[in-house]
Amino acid sequence: MAGLAYISEAVTVAHVTTGKLITVLEDWSPPYPGHSHYFAQRRQMPARLRVLIDLSRGSRLAD
Repeated sequence: MAGLAYISEAVTVAHVTTGKLITVLEDWSPPYPGHSHYFAQRRQMPARLRVLIDLSRGSRLAD
């Protein structure tokens, strides 16, 4: 089986360490210190989602 994926290093590190996965195109994959949130609609955003977004922004600013 073969394929390409753009996945967080935190998710793949164990598989790369054991050799189940290999890293390719490293020169075109600059490090990204953080994470992204995408939500299609801001109207009627659940309060729990708003709390998660606010918490993640706060932790990013603390770094």
